[in-house]
Amino acid sequence: MAIGDRTDSNNKPWTFNVTPTSFQIPIITTTCQAAALSNGSTNIDLGDYMLADFNQSTPTQDVTVQLKGCNNLFGVDVKITSNKTTGSSNDLLGNMLTTNAASGVGVKLMSGSNTSFQFIPNSYAQTHYNFNTGSSTTANVIDFTAQLVKDGNTMKAGEFKAAATVLMTYY
Repeated sequence: MAIGDRTDSNNKPWTFNVTPTSFQIPIITTTCQAAALSNGSTNIDLGDYMLADFNQSTPTQDVTVQLKGCNNLFGVDVKITSNKTTGSSNDLLGNMLTTNAASGVGVKLMSGSNTSFQFIPNSYAQTHYNFNTGSSTTANVIDFTAQLVKDGNTMKAGEFKAAATVLMTYY
């Protein structure tokens, strides 16, 4: 890269001569070393319920996913996928069990930062979390709320297990 002649007597503005070999912009990728639930597990225990408990609002469970070792992280877009859904609009995580399985309920996942946003499994809809780690390596958290709710089908007592994949696009 060369800069114009600073000794020029006619006060011309400085000029920059840029060639493909002299012009470089370092691009540092956004990376995270790990994403895990804050308790170190991959399971969320929503508790035990009686069928009568669903006549009222069931309790919510806070879920925290911790992003570790993130460099240059400014934001994360999050969406959820699942092989088993339920609810009138397939908007809940469904029970994967077939033996002694509970029915009539599903897991509702909400964004912890915006509890009015419900994650719809397998939808293009996503929510955005803002961070600003710059070039430092810090831990960031993504908060969710999980709740076992009625799905509109006939309820039956039994075991319940749902699974979801959390997809994160970070930048």
